[in-house]
Amino acid sequence: MSELVPLIDRDMYTRFEAARSEIEVAGTGHVSRVFVPVGVAPTSAPSTFPRVLFVGKATRDWGDEPFASFDGSKGGAEDVIRYWLPTGRRSAFWQFARQILCQTLQQCEIPFSENGLPSFCGWSNLAKIGDLVGNPPPKSLEIQKALCIEALRSEIAFFKPTAVVAVTGDYAQHKIMEPVFGDDDSWHFDTLEEDRVAYQFHDGLKTLVIWTNHPQGMRPPGTRASVQEFATELIVRAMRGLPLPPGAIEPRP
Repeated sequence: MSELVPLIDRDMYTRFEAARSEIEVAGTGHVSRVFVPVGVAPTSAPSTFPRVLFVGKATRDWGDEPFASFDGSKGGAEDVIRYWLPTGRRSAFWQFARQILCQTLQQCEIPFSENGLPSFCGWSNLAKIGDLVGNPPPKSLEIQKALCIEALRSEIAFFKPTAVVAVTGDYAQHKIMEPVFGDDDSWHFDTLEEDRVAYQFHDGLKTLVIWTNHPQGMRPPGTRASVQEFATELIVRAMRGLPLPPGAIEPRP
């Protein structure tokens, strides 16, 4: 089984710890421990396998003492991927990730086992300092946003993904998503309502980026399956060096 490595370094973690202390002093929300994103280790040669970085909003319940260090948080994230991804369990996020990976690997005719799925992905969040009872409130985001932008760009550069799949909806859109990936003018949208899937090849980050709502909130019934299929199509195209399909709305020059 492939090794999972941290996608931020200890120096970045220390800077997030300082931001976490500032959030605590500000008395905003119920502050979680700092989240350390992880992913399969990159290789020096171009990968012939898909590498998908799944990005959520933030962690909840990341407040236990074992997560209170760089190694502890990294280990917790690794345990989550290895436990939740192979089966999906009852998590909409991991069910969504699992289906996209399985469909991509099947269409690319790459042999895999369910327990081996972590070998093709990474896990991150927009906000690295979560909240124990919900998503980080606006003041928490304001304090950590500059670090989150820097970290996510650095993670992508290090991980070298085939695709980034951000299932974040409009959460932290103006504070983190747009500074990293660009505003609405940068994206293809697959519907005229701009409410299902946005996608682009980001020249600066050198990766396909797919942006959707969180799968738990995808409506009406059947939307999640359709989004999974379309995301798979986009990733397979990226694997094969094919251009992106036109959208219902195209990027604006």
